Amino acid sequence: MTTPSRTTSRMTTRHLADGREIIYVDDPGTPERTAEDQRPVEPRVQSGEIRHDALVDDWVAVAAHRQHRTFMPPKDECPLCPAGHGSVPSEIPESDYQVVVFENRFPSYAVTSLG
Repeated sequence: MTTPSRTTSRMTTRHLADGREIIYVDDPGTPERTAEDQRPVEPRVQSGEIRHDALVDDWVAVAAHRQHRTFMPPKDECPLCPAGHGSVPSEIPESDYQVVVFENRFPSYAVTSLG
């Protein structure tokens, strides 16, 4: 029985045009991630809020800003395809990737800074 060998992955952290972090996880030897996000900068969405529902006498979460998020786009408008593979700008500026992690563009809740 053979034991699988462990390889170390390389993580590269970049920032998208709107300030969100994007992290590429690649095999060693993969070229450096240098692509810049060329999409126009849109304002960051507001976070959700907690409201008291008088009808049920309970607190409920409301995230009205999520009503306009991307939902089941046509194949040529996939926001997760690498850059250059669709008819709309991608969330991922690189033309290819192995694994990528990025912050949600439409979070239900978000930490807001004061001041």
